[in-house]
Amino acid sequence: MFGQTALRNPTSRVAELMRNLRDLETRIRHLEPRDATRASADVTDSVGTALEDIADRFRNGAGYAAREATRMGHRANVAGRESYAFLKSEVDAHPLAVLAVAAGIGLLIGVSLYQRSRNIQPEVRPRRRTKRRARK
Repeated sequence: MFGQTALRNPTSRVAELMRNLRDLETRIRHLEPRDATRASADVTDSVGTALEDIADRFRNGAGYAAREATRMGHRANVAGRESYAFLKSEVDAHPLAVLAVAAGIGLLIGVSLYQRSRNIQPEVRPRRRTKRRARK
């Protein structure tokens, strides 16, 4: 009943469902009471089935999203561990070079922050004028 187009454009699908419900309402109004009772039971069954189908699709979509998030988290964990192992091996192999690089980066950051702090002019705020009160 609901295809992939319903998932991609839910607004148009809802509008279509509303038109169908209005059409069913007008048809039910023109039926005889006995036929209307039977038709309303059929509509209730149809709407219930449709809503169950929609709920199942949402559940399946949520399960898929959870599986994808788990898979991506696992991949990020593996990449982090590999990066840590590589960095550790480089530090073990060349400790002085890594220390020099870290000191150089720290020096560059310190110089840039110092220059930035010297270029910033203090904000001059105009003095607030207070109203003078009349003496009694």
